Amino acid sequence: MNNRSQISISSKWQEINREVNKFVGFVTQIENRQQSGMTEESRVILIFIFMLNYLTHILTLLNFFNFLPD
Repeated sequence: MNNRSQISISSKWQEINREVNKFVGFVTQIENRQQSGMTEESRVILIFIFMLNYLTHILTLLNFFNFLPD
């Protein structure tokens, strides 16, 4: 693997890692909220919707790796 590919992979990995950390922070915030009227089911649904959005974003980032030369 050439140096440019290694730099590209490292850059994308940092971006993915940053996004995952955002997701973890969001889940932690939802879990720590004491909102009246919000059931455990509501929290799970909210986390699930957020997770789907983030997974779509992360999969788009991962698709980048398919275009890197071997």
